[in-house]
Amino acid sequence: MNDILEMPNQGENYLRKGRNAAADRDYHTAIDYFIKSYQLSTSSEALNEIIAYYLFLNNLDDLNAFLIEYDIQLEHFLENKELTTFYVVINEMTGNHQNGVLNLYRLKQVVPQEYQLEQLIDQAIERLESTIALTHRFNKLMEENKYNAILHQFNHQTPFDQLKYLTIFYELNRNIIEELLIPLLETDKTVSFVKSDILNYLIHHQVDRTINYHWLGEHHVIDLSTLVPLAENKMYQETLKAIFELSQQDNPHLTNELIQQFHTQANSFYPFIDTIIQAPEDWYHAYNALNGLSISEDESIDQNLLNYMNKVMQEYINHVDFNVTHHQDF
Repeated sequence: MNDILEMPNQGENYLRKGRNAAADRDYHTAIDYFIKSYQLSTSSEALNEIIAYYLFLNNLDDLNAFLIEYDIQLEHFLENKELTTFYVVINEMTGNHQNGVLNLYRLKQVVPQEYQLEQLIDQAIERLESTIALTHRFNKLMEENKYNAILHQFNHQTPFDQLKYLTIFYELNRNIIEELLIPLLETDKTVSFVKSDILNYLIHHQVDRTINYHWLGEHHVIDLSTLVPLAENKMYQETLKAIFELSQQDNPHLTNELIQQFHTQANSFYPFIDTIIQAPEDWYHAYNALNGLSISEDESIDQNLLNYMNKVMQEYINHVDFNVTHHQDF
């Protein structure tokens, strides 16, 4: 028999192990395997996986450390269209917007035409330049102590645009916590999932103080030092696991959508998710009943949870309608 069975090399074995770990939702182990594969073969395939999962986990610090350690330059990102797209994303997410713009202008000069990424690059440059202009404008207003003007513009954006504004706020000079972030938490004008982003920022920066928190029509006194990030909350983690397992049994084609819906609602429930969800499987059954995906007896659904799910939905509708109707350019 003349045919020789070609065995996969060690780099390919690590790629396979990484993909198996990712399929089991063990993303950190997957990244470790992908890096081992890259160490052996420096393949664009392994590089794709490493960057993709770092971005998926929103772990920019470790991604940047990896890019520096392995001296990943622009030419590495040009090896295929997916890597080039990642290069655009990374430069738009970088804290140094000026460098991001310069890098993308350089990319425009060398990107292969067959990738057809010119529009994507131009849009990223436009967004970065807009962010730079807003950052300069906000810093000028803060120098003049015109924080109310900044808050006024913030309140007239859609909730998703407000999240974009927060990324600018987090990089501003001067006292943004006392003058911008705390006021946004202590007003009923800011939607709950936007407030969740602010709370996680304050936790990360170890802000130790008590605030008067307005949340879904309720007033709470919160000690920030007692909070943990949503991703580390036990009920959040266990509910995610329950949604995955139950949906795989009932409607596997809906698993990703259900997980995304829960993640969005959990950001609105935070930091009271433990008092809203009593058991990990409750959200799955309540969501299915609310959306006609299952037939359940009323007594089997947590009515308190259902009430808060409806509150979150109504809050979003009210704020989007208001902000779109009253949007003002700055």
